[in-house]
Amino acid sequence: MKRLLPLVVIICFIIISCQSEPQCLSPERIKLEKENIMKTIKEYHTAAENKDFGRMIPTLAGEVKFFGTDSGEVIESFTEYKQKMIAQWEEYDVMKYGEPYDVFIEMDPNANFASIIFGIQLHVKKADYENEYQLRVARTLRKEKDQWVVVSGISSIPRSSDEIKSSPKDTIKSNF
Repeated sequence: MKRLLPLVVIICFIIISCQSEPQCLSPERIKLEKENIMKTIKEYHTAAENKDFGRMIPTLAGEVKFFGTDSGEVIESFTEYKQKMIAQWEEYDVMKYGEPYDVFIEMDPNANFASIIFGIQLHVKKADYENEYQLRVARTLRKEKDQWVVVSGISSIPRSSDEIKSSPKDTIKSNF
């Protein structure tokens, strides 16, 4: 019995010592993961433009949380998100996203979680109203089954200080 205890300790030590450390991603892999994150964002925008919730689903986690301009625009479930998107699609005849710019992506060393912040132009049209908005968007993504999905996000329409002084109550409906 006395000989068994040291043997067990040595075996445990060897097993623990032989476990590999998680490897940080290579620069090439980081670039690939960032491209995949952008692909998810663009697929999300395409689905929104086409008013196609079915195509949007693969870009979203099972539970999502989105924040709008104020506390009245907090979406806390997938079901609520779908309702808000349908309401937004009914509001506008056309929604067309431009190409993301000023993109910043940060992810953990093993590419399981990521944060992206970007600007994007949004063209909207309904009946006799048409406008271009510059959005600032932040999204948190998680990798599920080797695919990046959006977990949470916030969108805002930045305004100049002159706009804020002259019309603080003018806003666009934003449910994403």
